[in-house]
This record gives sequence, structure tokens and C-alpha cells, in this order.
Amino acid sequence: MKQIFLLNQSNLQLSKAEVLALTNTKEQELHNHLLILDNTKHLHQRLAFTKSIYQHLFTIPQKDLKSTIESFDWNSVYNTSFAVRTFNLRQKEETIASMIWKKLNKPKVNLQNPTSTYHFYKVKSQIIAGRLLYNIPYNYDERKAHNRPQNHPTSLHPQLARAMINLTGIQEGTILDPFCGSGGILIEAALMNLTPI
Repeated sequence: MKQIFLLNQSNLQLSKAEVLALTNTKEQELHNHLLILDNTKHLHQRLAFTKSIYQHLFTIPQKDLKSTIESFDWNSVYNTSFAVRTFNLRQKEETIASMIWKKLNKPKVNLQNPTSTYHFYKVKSQIIAGRLLYNIPYNYDERKAHNRPQNHPTSLHPQLARAMINLTGIQEGTILDPFCGSGGILIEAALMNLTPI
């Protein structure tokens, strides 16, 4: 399945390298901070510098948005209720949602907790559309060094430690950290169901 990875723009190269190391793929498209590639792995519990993962629906010239929405099989990517979110588009979310509504068999809008969320990104003169699969939470603050039993002044930020593990491409097995300091890499490896040494 083609997926879109919404990369963290604080370090775009690191974000991209992390995804590519775990998917082990060379074929990809990068549109600003949207990385599109074929992927079947479940990476939402691994990635440190990705904000969201989407099922890629289409990438089209901006002028083709209306005709593409009208010809797309929305029922194949719909489940119970939906919401639309747009980024950098002139078209209002309500306008796009109305077009999708007309294409669904049993449409229901739920703006608070939809089962299907469609995001539309305008990047240069193109529209990239995806169905949200995962929002990746950033809950690293609770694992920072000052929250551990013994603080260490040079401890890695947990997000960076997780990214460093992911850059190895390891899927399962053992991670060795001979200079572990306060154990940042070891903690993240254990949380990723790897064996830390």
C-alpha cells in the first residue's frame, strides 16, 4: 500500500532517513515534508520524527481536484463517519466534504471523532490526499533524563535516542550500547520490544 509520512520539519533529513531505514526502500517521492512510498509495515509505534501516517489516495494537479473527487471511489476508504481537513488549500473543508458526501452510500459527518479522516495538502501546484491511519504521539517528556532516578547532564533526548535505533534498520533482536550513560538508548530499545544490552 502506498503511504504518506508527515515528517517532522525540525530535522527533515533525519525524519526521512528514519522512515527509509525502517522501510528499506529506495523508491519514494518527497513533497516538502510529505514522504510517499510503498509500505506494508506497521511503523506508528516505532517512528520518532514522523507526525502522522496516511493511506495515499492520490496526487494530482490542483486544477483536477473537483474531477478527481467526483471520480474517486470514496466508499472503498470510508468507514461509518468522516471528516475533511485541508492544508494550504483555497477550497474550504466544507466544500470538499460536500463533494465526498455525494459519493458515499451512507454518509455521516463526525467532526469530533470520525472513523475516516481525509487530509488534503497543497504542495506547490499539486494536491496530495490521504486517509489518516495514525497520529503519532510525542510523549517523550516523561522519559527525559531529569525524570529518571539519577539525572545525567549529557543524556540523549528520548526522541533522538529512538531515531538513532531506527536508523540502524533493526526490526527485532538485540541493541548493544557499550557507553550507555543514563540509559536513554536502552530505555527506548526496551520500549520498542528489542533486547537492550
